[in-house]
Amino acid sequence: MRSIVGQDGGATSIKSPRDARIDFCRGVVLALIFIDHVPNNVLAGFTLQNLGFCDATEIFVLISGISAAIAYGRLLNQQGMAALLTTTTKRIARLYLVHIALVATCVGMLWAASQMSSTTGYATNAVLRSAPAFSVDGFWRLATLQLQPSYHDILPLYIALMLWLPLALALSQRSATLALAISLVGWAVTQPSLLETPVMFPGWYFNPMAWQLLFTIGVVVGLQLSDEGRTSRKPVLAACIAFLAFAFLAEAPWTQLPWFSWRLVPEAWLTQIGKSTLSMWRVVDVVAMAYVFRCFVGRDAAWLKNKFAAAFSMLGRHGLLIFVCAALLDHLATIWRIEGGRGLFYQSFVNAAGLACLWLIAWLATRAGSASPVSRVIGDSRVQMQPAYAI
Repeated sequence: MRSIVGQDGGATSIKSPRDARIDFCRGVVLALIFIDHVPNNVLAGFTLQNLGFCDATEIFVLISGISAAIAYGRLLNQQGMAALLTTTTKRIARLYLVHIALVATCVGMLWAASQMSSTTGYATNAVLRSAPAFSVDGFWRLATLQLQPSYHDILPLYIALMLWLPLALALSQRSATLALAISLVGWAVTQPSLLETPVMFPGWYFNPMAWQLLFTIGVVVGLQLSDEGRTSRKPVLAACIAFLAFAFLAEAPWTQLPWFSWRLVPEAWLTQIGKSTLSMWRVVDVVAMAYVFRCFVGRDAAWLKNKFAAAFSMLGRHGLLIFVCAALLDHLATIWRIEGGRGLFYQSFVNAAGLACLWLIAWLATRAGSASPVSRVIGDSRVQMQPAYAI
């Protein structure tokens, strides 16, 4: 799942050059989220979720914190806390409305398909099984985010993180150590391994009190992000690379192939690296990955300007719009799969056509700009604060 996606609101007078690394990484993450959510996708077996302890969601949340700090930190400094609260409140309201509309559309598509189909495959569909019942209680739970259908849990997490953002920014600007210490305490109280009765949020797959730690790390990094002093500390860089190598060996992606089964660590151990409450193994993995990336890729890296990288950056500049469209395409792929989509043609067409559609939508949104009614609602970079980094 929204920085699981789009652009943050704010005053148009606040301008500075965008960091192409952020747009590129967000674009890659959005493409990976689309691939990972295509049902029975062979290609998903070789994405980040099988190359280490973290996956696209962790990178998404870390980037969200970084980009939100860049965009909203400047707003806080120049216009104060009142302006920040006003802007984040508007952004949260927009995200909430998009989430409700997206859930209603996707569940409606699947329900309509199930009514017109003779197959029984829809009876076991995760989204329909977790969708709200047609009752007052069901709709109330959906409206209050107590119920989040499968694959529709990233935007609610991002909404919760945006509620935390003003305080996270204020604390981080006063003392990064203080902000991280408070955030770490919040994470700790959600860990079953540390407390007998950890803090839980019924109905939420992503525990927001746990995931705010990664978002806060992003905020701290975003406030200090620059190319000044980009030279790495070699011991830290070596430790990060070593950890990433260990995570790769522990995850053993070669076991996706039927003739390789050797593992460095037992598969049962990997099941303890929880995602819902954000295991520290996942935090260290994504932070190490980000540190290595920053050490080797500067803000003005030449390869970020080539056509291949620019295509992903274009996706990243229209984050929320692309996230919504990717979710719709994933559900269309689900319908096709249930109706009999199988084999190499299904896999190849869904991945290629889906990514092509996302790039086309991003290109059209770039061309349309502020003239597009959809861009006005979803959040277009030329309507929002510059640089409008967050989803």
